[in-house]
Amino acid sequence: MEEKAITHQHKMILNNRHTGNFTGILDVLSFDVNEILLETELGMLHIKGKDLHVNRLNLDKGEVDIDGQVDALNYSQVPGIGKKGWYAWKAVFLMQPVSGLEVEVMLFVQAILAGAGLFLVYDVLRVIRRIFCAWNYLGIY
Repeated sequence: MEEKAITHQHKMILNNRHTGNFTGILDVLSFDVNEILLETELGMLHIKGKDLHVNRLNLDKGEVDIDGQVDALNYSQVPGIGKKGWYAWKAVFLMQPVSGLEVEVMLFVQAILAGAGLFLVYDVLRVIRRIFCAWNYLGIY
């Protein structure tokens, strides 16, 4: 039996910059009182404001209701949209943070990757040193 991809039309209704109803939402990537990041069928939607709250979330229907003072709405197109988890890896490797927590996670992962790279370089240099020492001992070098 094949599963059919359900697509929802993306629609946004914002009343007096205070309450909003959104459809066509694939995922809520992050939210706090100052910003909400939504993955929509048409790209990422970054909502900035004050005292923001997600009141109702139904990802099966692709619906989100918010309230609070909305100061800015910003869409951005992310290549590979719909591939689960791509946005988080893009933030880590391309240094494009999403919000405060993602910045900390991004820096942590980058520090681990840098440490692993330095460890690898150190081991390669140790092997090269041992080869030169062996050649010197044998009188080859």
